[in-house]
Amino acid sequence: MHTADTVEAVKAPAIQVVEERKPDPDRAILESLRHTVYACSSVQRIHGGFLNATYRGSLIKPLQNGMRTVIIKHSEEKDSKAPQLTLSLTRCLTEQAILRGLGSTPSQQVQHKQITIQVPQLYQYLPDEHTQIFEDFSKNGTLHEFLTVGAGERIIASTAVALGEALGSWLSRFHAWSKTQVDTDLWSTVEQNSNGFDKNLRDFRINKLLAIQAQCKSEQLGHYAALMHSREFGRKDTIVHGDFSTRNILIQNPSSIDKEKNTSLAVIDWEACCLGDYTRDLAEIVADLYMQTILYGSQIAHSLIQGFISAYPPLDEEAAYRTVAQIGENFFYWNT
Repeated sequence: MHTADTVEAVKAPAIQVVEERKPDPDRAILESLRHTVYACSSVQRIHGGFLNATYRGSLIKPLQNGMRTVIIKHSEEKDSKAPQLTLSLTRCLTEQAILRGLGSTPSQQVQHKQITIQVPQLYQYLPDEHTQIFEDFSKNGTLHEFLTVGAGERIIASTAVALGEALGSWLSRFHAWSKTQVDTDLWSTVEQNSNGFDKNLRDFRINKLLAIQAQCKSEQLGHYAALMHSREFGRKDTIVHGDFSTRNILIQNPSSIDKEKNTSLAVIDWEACCLGDYTRDLAEIVADLYMQTILYGSQIAHSLIQGFISAYPPLDEEAAYRTVAQIGENFFYWNT
């Protein structure tokens, strides 16, 4: 009997699709803290920024002070999404150094009427991971949010003035300390940030200003840009916060701010701290508050400005000029 040849169908091997696993930043943060007293059961992303990620971590074990949460700030030098932007990691070393330095000074906490201004306590710095761990100010939002969502309009003008006075008093004490009582090591660390992170930031800002100048075809603006970012403009005899704005001021229990109850504010985000002209901090906060009225219709921002200016020591004519010039400069950077 003849049997026809049969050909069995050959099955193609199954194709396995292997998805590339993307790094899990939350898992990386949890792992970096696993062997510390700040080990967390979970973390929640609460803030972004230029090459930074900030989390609130839920501690596995409460701290000795009873706190059950911490703030975790992780920094990177570059981001694949913005390859043109590089920010030096000297900012991490400087931020932790200045917070430790402020811990034993009058600037650590300033009381004015019913308002307390303070800086956060740094718990630990992990240099290999470029990660800092801070105390958490619970039930808070930024002063920027407080003013822009309309909550600030419920407070009376005198309370707004007191808020401004507290900020002006705190900043004047910080500047006075930074001019006379900073040790050599801390000064050197801040100087490194001036030549690293702050230089990166100045380059970024001058490029933006020059782009605006090209659109406006203004020779005056071009001259101004070169002047403002030259080493010769102003003095470099003060440690400045470097980004003293309402976005970097936390207000605790904002619903309770009135004459009857105490309110705490915390000055955060010290990574732009550098050697500079003290009028830089003045200009940034005044420009910020002024823009609250322009962009968000805040009616109490002017009262805050009045209180702030009245509490900060008077400026001579030259310092007043530098402040006003930098206020104008800050308007160009508002959308960044």
